[in-house]
Amino acid sequence: MPSSDCWSEFIASVRSGCCTHEKYRKIRKGVEPWNAYELERPKEFNKGLLFLLEAPPGGSDHFFWNPNTPDRLRKRIFDLLREVKTAPKFSAPDRFIQELLESNCYLLPAFSYACAEGHKNSNPTRSMVEHSARVHLPLALACLKPRIVVLMGEKALFAGKTMDLVNGGNKRARLTDYLSTTPYPSEKLGFHVDTFVTSWPTKRYVIKKEGVKLSVYRDYLIPTLINAFQLLIK
Repeated sequence: MPSSDCWSEFIASVRSGCCTHEKYRKIRKGVEPWNAYELERPKEFNKGLLFLLEAPPGGSDHFFWNPNTPDRLRKRIFDLLREVKTAPKFSAPDRFIQELLESNCYLLPAFSYACAEGHKNSNPTRSMVEHSARVHLPLALACLKPRIVVLMGEKALFAGKTMDLVNGGNKRARLTDYLSTTPYPSEKLGFHVDTFVTSWPTKRYVIKKEGVKLSVYRDYLIPTLINAFQLLIK
């Protein structure tokens, strides 16, 4: 079980003041990390599976782990995992948070502050995510010591590359260049991590590889998660 001190170090790092609207204009002005949710360390996480995504939603107080607010990402992940044959069986949306924790899984945003442009929800920039992956996220991962990391989406990939969880490619490489249903192994954090790179949980993207149209959702996202959960239960 991770110690409370190492988790407190991660929380204090995020709250230290290095991430502000004045420094990163995309951060929603006046917002607190994790949309003011008191992020707790998972008490039973033991060499588990860590999902890494983008950032809390802008323009709301919603957050994935907050049971008192609706969250579109939580609904998407719930629906997605019900299609993954090797994933635990999740009974209902209102039980999903607790059942996900009981399944030795956790989820973190690559950047802890909600972002917006004007009044619209937005994504963190690459430099914002890379800052988080240099200063904040390594503390969380050193505390959790996940056996498996699943990077979901381009911003999560930037974070994974910054932490040397994923090697290869150049700075201009796109998410589609890294999509793979098999993991990238790494020892860079001082312990072994198998990292999967996949897409944001949406069904609308189609890519071409060797002249063949492929659904990122059906041909990469679901098979990747099947393999990730299969590895988790070995």
